[in-house]
Amino acid sequence: MMQKILIETTPEDLTDLILSGIKKEFEKLLNGKFSNQEEEEFLTKDEACELLKCCSTTLWNWEKKKILTPNRKGRLVRYKKSDVINFKK
Repeated sequence: MMQKILIETTPEDLTDLILSGIKKEFEKLLNGKFSNQEEEEFLTKDEACELLKCCSTTLWNWEKKKILTPNRKGRLVRYKKSDVINFKK
């Protein structure tokens, strides 16, 4: 049987405790996503556009046609620098 412990706390302290727990879990998820690829450098959408001299709509079209696919985690979009450089050639 699980033992229950009651602790008196303020709503602000409870909020801080919950947010710090969420932050730790979020950081674990992000580190897990890119941990295997630590040696690989990633570019933001804007950085990829600048390197390829194109607009974000073009990147989006290439993604839909599976020509240049980014790595996604939720709304986070990153392109492998090596993929962008190879595509540029």
